[in-house]
Amino acid sequence: IMFDHVKMHNVNLSSKTLFDKVSQKYIDDMRRQCMRIIFGADLFGNPVGLLTGMAEGVESFFKDPIEGVVEDPSLIGFAKGVRRGTKTLLGKTVVSTVGAAGKVTGTLGKGLAMLSMDDDFIRATNNANERAKKGHI
Repeated sequence: IMFDHVKMHNVNLSSKTLFDKVSQKYIDDMRRQCMRIIFGADLFGNPVGLLTGMAEGVESFFKDPIEGVVEDPSLIGFAKGVRRGTKTLLGKTVVSTVGAAGKVTGTLGKGLAMLSMDDDFIRATNNANERAKKGHI
């Protein structure tokens, strides 16, 4: 956690008021950074990524049939658009859900490894995780 400095010019405040203003600034900074840490943690998966993926899928589900009709104004064009939109909706939903669940289970696994207090087990788990990351695209 890092705090920015406080910069004030021509301050004509009592020492108590000045102390209160500076204290409040650092308290607000601490709250803001704690929220970033909490909601950026893998413990919650990736809620932003989950919602973004689902939103892209829903958008495609409604947009692709319209684009299909524009490309081919027959029922076949509409059907192709529905197929493409449904495929995107299902794909984005599954990928974002599995990704978020994977982050949660990975965090729980790391926490359980730390609770074991077995240095050899923790080291082996970390090495296995590093090898698994190298194998991903």
